[in-house]
Amino acid sequence: MPPGENNTRHLTPVKCFLSQEVDPNTGYDYGVNNFYVDPLVVDSYLNILETTAIIDEGGNNIAVRYTPLLPAQGNYHIQAASPARDNGQSVVSYGFAPLSFDFDGQTRNISMPDVGADEYHAPAVAGGTR
Repeated sequence: MPPGENNTRHLTPVKCFLSQEVDPNTGYDYGVNNFYVDPLVVDSYLNILETTAIIDEGGNNIAVRYTPLLPAQGNYHIQAASPARDNGQSVVSYGFAPLSFDFDGQTRNISMPDVGADEYHAPAVAGGTR
């Protein structure tokens, strides 16, 4: 943080799943517009944060790298009972066609989407219907 600045810079997520409402390090409250519960993915994952301290002529710098999330590490599709279902923000007014699909290429309800990259779709039943 630059000298003379206080620790008030925070992201302002809305309709996101967060692990806790108040940042334990800064006391920043992310407010009531987020979710503080398990989003109920099919199979949870673990993301590893790797950091390295680098010293250059300007002072200290920290390089941060997240390890990749691979399909074999978990299944990030939400379950039927997930609180993420139908709790997203409407994207109708954006007029951006790719928002009509989730990360699997399945159609997304753009007027009341699910929170996150996955739009819940009931599993296919025998005979190929849903």
